[in-house]
Amino acid sequence: MKHYFNAINCFTDASKTNINGVDTVCAGYAVVYQNQILDTGLKVVYDATSMYGEKLAIYMGMDALLSYAKYDTFLNLFSDSQVGIFSLRNWVFDWVKKKDSSAIKSFVNSSKVPVANQEILMATIGLINATGVHTSLYHIRGHMNPHKVSDMKTFIEAFARFNNENMTEDIARELIYYNDVVDRATRDHLFQTIGSPEFNPRYYRKPRVVFNNLLNYNILMDYKELIGLC
Repeated sequence: MKHYFNAINCFTDASKTNINGVDTVCAGYAVVYQNQILDTGLKVVYDATSMYGEKLAIYMGMDALLSYAKYDTFLNLFSDSQVGIFSLRNWVFDWVKKKDSSAIKSFVNSSKVPVANQEILMATIGLINATGVHTSLYHIRGHMNPHKVSDMKTFIEAFARFNNENMTEDIARELIYYNDVVDRATRDHLFQTIGSPEFNPRYYRKPRVVFNNLLNYNILMDYKELIGLC
């Protein structure tokens, strides 16, 4: 991995619990530069799946990360959600095969099923395209112990397999550490929120994430270049 310690890095994660049969999540992120946390964000959402939480966390984190684009440094986003990262970095280009300028109305997977939470994916793509800055997306293994030799080996090997890049042990330790920081923060905030006597589910409904701009094949190819796949 060429650019980590000289980059601004964002870590995202989500936690889930169940309230009377209804899943409730907390999405969160932390933006880090040279071992200092620059920004954090947490959002509890009632009646939402784990995957919704992971994708919302990536959207929130990307929005925060891109606010630092003006500093002319590398930008990386890390998530332990394989579906979240692969949707944005790999699969989206299989979902859209029509090479014309007409608007893409929806993402449909290989099973001809509409992709879940695609409004969040489209909005995330829109953020990157609107900023026009190269941003790298990485999937990492979650819940690893940096003090266990076997976990470090698994983490480093998985990173290379998922991202086609190698990394050093010092980078691996930081990735594990900050992924755990966000994981704990989302879990703690979730249980603190729902444990409050003032908790009212109607105030924690899904936020309206809307992508208002045109998304078509050509714009998707611009996005592909911005995330370093061209």
